[in-house]
Amino acid sequence: MDFLISTKFCAPLYHIGILLLITPISLLFGRPRLGLFVNFVFFLYWAYIGDRQYILEEGSQSVEIFPWAYFGFGVVIMLFGILAFYVRND
Repeated sequence: MDFLISTKFCAPLYHIGILLLITPISLLFGRPRLGLFVNFVFFLYWAYIGDRQYILEEGSQSVEIFPWAYFGFGVVIMLFGILAFYVRND
């Protein structure tokens, strides 16, 4: 629990505003998969692109393969999000 309290998260306010605008609009128009995909994109951007310097410097000090595994995991999540557009539950 102490980890969650001491974690610092910094995202630009306009990113959060765009996310809070697009997600409800996609849900109102009956596109929940689009809203989920938009959330995936924003969270992956904040985690992988926004903190790229920290990941490449701090993460590679402990394990050399950490940045590549971290980025690979993000790509797999993105592929699952894209795949969800093609799965139908009729």
